[in-house]
Amino acid sequence: AAGGSLLSWEVDLVEKLRPCGFAGPVSRAALNEFFLSADGVAVLGDALDSKSFQVMLPEEAALLMVVQLLRQGCEVGPILHEIIPHFPDLRFYPRLLDSPRPEAPPGAVSVWTVDRLKQALACKRTPAQIRRQKAVQEDFFPVYVALMDLAAPAPPQDLENWLPLEGKVDAQAWAGWEAAEKRMEATFAPSRRMKRGTYATMRRLLQRCSRGEELSFRDRRFARKMLVDFYAKYGVPGSAEREKKVGGITGQFAGFVPLEIFAAILSERLAEFPGEVGVLSCAPLLVNTSPADKGWQAGPEEVAPQEAPMPRALQTLVKRVKIDSPENLVRGGLIKSSESLARLSTLVVAQTLTSHACPTQRDLDTSLAYAFARRRSLLLLNYESQVKLHELPWCPPHLAKPDSDAVTQASRAVLRDLCRLHVTTWPHVGMPNVALREMQKLLDAAKIELKLTADLAADIFMGGVVDYFGHVAQAVQTAPELDWYRAYYHLTPQPLGKLIQDCEARASEFSMCDSDWCGFVAKNGAVLEQLKISTTHNLYQLYAAGLITVEDLEAAVPVCWKRIRPVLCMGKLPSRYIQKDTAAAFRQLVFALSILKHHGKPSEAIVREWISEEPARKGRGGHGGPRQGQDPQPALHLVISGLLGAAEGRSPPNVYVGWVAKPWHLWQGGPPKPEDTAVEVTGSL
Repeated sequence: AAGGSLLSWEVDLVEKLRPCGFAGPVSRAALNEFFLSADGVAVLGDALDSKSFQVMLPEEAALLMVVQLLRQGCEVGPILHEIIPHFPDLRFYPRLLDSPRPEAPPGAVSVWTVDRLKQALACKRTPAQIRRQKAVQEDFFPVYVALMDLAAPAPPQDLENWLPLEGKVDAQAWAGWEAAEKRMEATFAPSRRMKRGTYATMRRLLQRCSRGEELSFRDRRFARKMLVDFYAKYGVPGSAEREKKVGGITGQFAGFVPLEIFAAILSERLAEFPGEVGVLSCAPLLVNTSPADKGWQAGPEEVAPQEAPMPRALQTLVKRVKIDSPENLVRGGLIKSSESLARLSTLVVAQTLTSHACPTQRDLDTSLAYAFARRRSLLLLNYESQVKLHELPWCPPHLAKPDSDAVTQASRAVLRDLCRLHVTTWPHVGMPNVALREMQKLLDAAKIELKLTADLAADIFMGGVVDYFGHVAQAVQTAPELDWYRAYYHLTPQPLGKLIQDCEARASEFSMCDSDWCGFVAKNGAVLEQLKISTTHNLYQLYAAGLITVEDLEAAVPVCWKRIRPVLCMGKLPSRYIQKDTAAAFRQLVFALSILKHHGKPSEAIVREWISEEPARKGRGGHGGPRQGQDPQPALHLVISGLLGAAEGRSPPNVYVGWVAKPWHLWQGGPPKPEDTAVEVTGSL
């Protein structure tokens, strides 16, 4: 919130404003009052012109908006009348940046900010296994080679008839090797496997020889075997093969730079960029290191400054701060979920809905709208609605109700792009509530009369839903494109006020939620799942408005099936989350197939091809597996046979309906049994 104790950047702001005429105490009231003075207005005006400010909360844009309105000759008395009483508690001023924010193209966002990347770099360490491997090759391996050479400094050419370790080992050479071993153990602890392997065995034999003990024939023959294997791998002493192989191993980490040093160098380079936004280009950050870079002493050991490329692990992190369009970020694998896209779309929507001709006013409007959209909602116990943007005293009228052809066209374009990305990339999950909220703003700005339903209808727990759900369900029951969908899910026309009763009955019929084991929350979850089936959870509304096209649904079908098939072929019960995601994927799959069939696409042929994707495994019998000749994947074939039957207008007796209380209670009558479905389903296909 904008209240509470002073933040660190507010304390720094006081010192930054001293040369500008600020002489008050270090308090929030003094800072608020300063920005109403002539010097303070000039500071905020410069920040507006250079875009060197950052608004994180809606309150922080109030005085900026006052300064902008004063420039335009507008009345600011009502705004000041509302905010001045709160000067001691809330901050109505922004964070002033040392450098301007980058001029990003419209609709471009970044997954991370520069500050977020700095936090990630501060946690980067060289993996322990790499440090261990480096210690093995640089510390342990030379000692190991010296031990083997000490056993046979000059081996003969005829190794088959050779027996090493004859006589006493040179005491001085053995003492020198033991000293090298002690230096090695001071920085590297050999593993248990090393202590029990060739190294430990040869060390024990040489130690006995150093004491003048005579080895047995068996011990010498075993020593010859170890030496022959060592020579075959690394070459004999003094040979070119030995020099090449041993030098390649010990020099593999030559010039090795720990990851901490690369992270420190990147952090120094990031100091030139504002921390609250991304960067337009990653090229300056990813150039090779040079001896002039700072941060070479940040690692755990001394490293000579050198020129080296940035590791791939850090290159991937740096790409997350690049400002680009959401579509390019999704294609590049930087946005990995619909929730991440929904959070980033908040800024895209804020940029789209600001239409003022003045660039400074448009940038300020975007900052205010984005900060308001990111605010935390309050828990209102008296059932009042959350505060709206237009209810803020400092919100300009043109931002509260954008009304221009440019905003309308831009909103339609952005809305179409967001729908395409959600449907084609993550069709197996429903659109998050954040995405639905932002898309509703675009729908209103685009003048499209469509209301999106959230993931959870709050009043469903009171035994009813709003009338809009009933209107959507009636549209689904009569749409000619959804014949296949209705046949599979047993959807029949119902009166407008009977939707919740129908969902409760269907939840009890298909999900067994009338059992004693099922709790209140689980039962309502099953009812909610039926409500999504009855309304298609916004899919049909978006399709009817032209925001989802046939091409989008055609691209979504293989993505949905890729998610569904492994679950249906599982030999064990999936988790609740997998069940819920699979149910959402299957619901959208049936919807897409129904639309494609209506437009003449070979939907049934696509479903039949899924049978031949992977040949059925033969039953092994016993151990819980199906007997010979039975279908090892009854759930998969049961689903496909139900889809094909529904395509011909026959509602299947077994329906995949979604998440409920008990695992695998997704079927009417319980989970399918191999002996009940194998012959009938395989024969019908």
